[in-house]
Amino acid sequence: MSRQFTEQDAIRNLQTYLRAQVLVEGSFPRVPLDGIYDAATRNAVRYFQEKNSLAPTGMVDRATWDALYEQYLGIIEASALPSPIIPFPSYPKDYSIKSGEQSFLVSI
Repeated sequence: MSRQFTEQDAIRNLQTYLRAQVLVEGSFPRVPLDGIYDAATRNAVRYFQEKNSLAPTGMVDRATWDALYEQYLGIIEASALPSPIIPFPSYPKDYSIKSGEQSFLVSI
């Protein structure tokens, strides 16, 4: 049984995207992550809009959502940990380096 995506879920996503802005600009207004479009969320949206040359209405239109989401993805990508190097093969099963073998794995 799948769960319906609610307005509260959308607001919580919005708040997540707004909260990520603090990583870029420490003075960005902080918002709760509660799924309620309250004054704190509205003010943070307005602040974001002003900083990004959007009409500072405090309401989230398509242009605001797209700009906020694009910046959120950039923040997540910039702050992501590097992918680990996994040098030991999982295939074939039970693979092991043999005596005298010369390969990249031996170098590691």
